[in-house]
Amino acid sequence: MVNKLATRGLLKTTSISELLSMIVCDRKNKACMDRECPTCCFEEIEIPETECGEVSWDQWERVTSTKGEKNFANVLKQTYTGTIQKLTELFQKKREHIAIHQFNWIHQTEQFLDLKLNLTDTEAVLHIDFSENYKMSTEIQAYHFGGSRKQATLHIAVHSHMPHCRTASAMMSGQCGPSWSPY
Repeated sequence: MVNKLATRGLLKTTSISELLSMIVCDRKNKACMDRECPTCCFEEIEIPETECGEVSWDQWERVTSTKGEKNFANVLKQTYTGTIQKLTELFQKKREHIAIHQFNWIHQTEQFLDLKLNLTDTEAVLHIDFSENYKMSTEIQAYHFGGSRKQATLHIAVHSHMPHCRTASAMMSGQCGPSWSPY
């Protein structure tokens, strides 16, 4: 949606952070990002009026299918066709959810970093995450999980431990004790 509106010259950027900065007072303020702030809750991203021509856009949708007695929920990219006005209205509706999602993502990232920086010698963090070395410009994370794909998915793991082992020199000098990797 954002890409299509930007290629039509209706949005100045495809950056979600920049778009959100246009409609909230403070991207770190939960009330602003939840669209409950009395100062900015009615702000909208300004999209200029344009002709009523037809346009096609791609959107990820959860699609339920049935095979025998089992129901499957897949996330698939769907192509829609409609007026630019309909695309603009859909975008303005979804921006509310984008703001909440962005706030949660930033908050979780900050909390995770704080957790890793404050580990004791007896604690460790194992972060297993979806690999983003795929065609992320055209696929979403959910596309690689569940019934959406009939394939194996690679997961990358990062193990963080011992606060005094934050530098390569500490690890190389033996200050960090033994470590192992199954690879």
